[in-house]
Amino acid sequence: MRALIVEDNESDARLLTYELRRGGREVEVHVVTTIAAIRAALTPGGWDVILTDWKLPGFSALEVLAVVRELGGETPAIVVSGSVTEEHALSAMRAGARDFVLKDHMSLIVPAVERELKEVEQRVARRRADDERRTAARIAEVNREAQLRQLDVMDALGRLSGAMAHDFNNILCVILSYSDTLLALLEPGELHSDVEQIHNAANRGAVLTRQLLTFNQLQFVEPRELDLNDLVAGMAGALKQQISSAIALVSRAEPALGQARADHGSIEQAIQNLVANACDAMPGGGTLTLETSNVVLEPTAGRELRLARDPHDPLDLLPGRYVQLSIADTGAGMDETTKSRMFEPFFTTKPRGRGTGLGLSTVFGIVQQAGGYLRVDSAPGQGTTVRIYLPRIDAAITARSASGVPQTATRGRNGGTVPRP
Repeated sequence: MRALIVEDNESDARLLTYELRRGGREVEVHVVTTIAAIRAALTPGGWDVILTDWKLPGFSALEVLAVVRELGGETPAIVVSGSVTEEHALSAMRAGARDFVLKDHMSLIVPAVERELKEVEQRVARRRADDERRTAARIAEVNREAQLRQLDVMDALGRLSGAMAHDFNNILCVILSYSDTLLALLEPGELHSDVEQIHNAANRGAVLTRQLLTFNQLQFVEPRELDLNDLVAGMAGALKQQISSAIALVSRAEPALGQARADHGSIEQAIQNLVANACDAMPGGGTLTLETSNVVLEPTAGRELRLARDPHDPLDLLPGRYVQLSIADTGAGMDETTKSRMFEPFFTTKPRGRGTGLGLSTVFGIVQQAGGYLRVDSAPGQGTTVRIYLPRIDAAITARSASGVPQTATRGRNGGTVPRP
């Protein structure tokens, strides 16, 4: 502790120093006797307490307290005097003194100093907490503004891409129809191969338009009871053709898997997108694992799982019964920067021309449209595991509302039923 003592009586200064050190602290003491010396001592700061006599040659404690207010900052000042009137004591307290101790009760100086030091610590802690709260509030406000701007951009981009996808889809339907007719009429040969290339390109374009329509929740969906085991088993042949021979495909199915309610085609597309991403993460080979399971989450477990329904506003997975589909790879994994943007439409880490950046955002839209949750666990060098949680239903849950509309009917972004493109 550093103490500045304003005292012209050398024996009183020694007694103050003795009492301070008797309190058990290591004490550094500096004694001054003039206003100029006080100013010089306070200018660099760093004092824990100031002890001043009431009356000194040429000035009083009131002048000392005025300099302390000017230069002392948070440093508490205590007046130590041999005799003083009540009026003087009140004047000192009004001028900023934290306490008043009589010299014939010098043993009270240590409790007074300790109390003031503790109050300074508490004031500093409260101020720091207030500053941290204000800083956190400012950061949160900046983040909200940035998210709102991004949502505005994404909304405008979504409307534009959705409209373009509809028009482009109509064009592709014509191309596919005529190319199908030509392929049926032409004999195998160079011209047949050229038309086949046109047909394949149109098919790739159709996949992209479906992704855009799904991303914008404009693709017509037909939710119905879904057995993920049957769905994954039915896709096994196509998935084996999709992955390279260097990747081992492992499938684990829960024998008594519950039913979910979702659009079969949309879930198939989500699985294909996730498998494609997993394969891209393992160019040198690895293991791709598809696993289904029943999950029952209690309220406590639900609060511990941070799962995203909105990439910018993660929510806890609500307690309840779920059917889980996990797709895990042994690839390179993602760092925190990539994970923070993984659901962002058109964001991709692939080279230009190798990816649209709609894979995970489309999966996210599909899962959200089904009333489910999506969780991605990934770290550099540890691969990636994507878990899809779909609410589990019983076969008996087919009740309709009074209007005749199924209670689990899929709803669009604005609360209406999803429109047919």
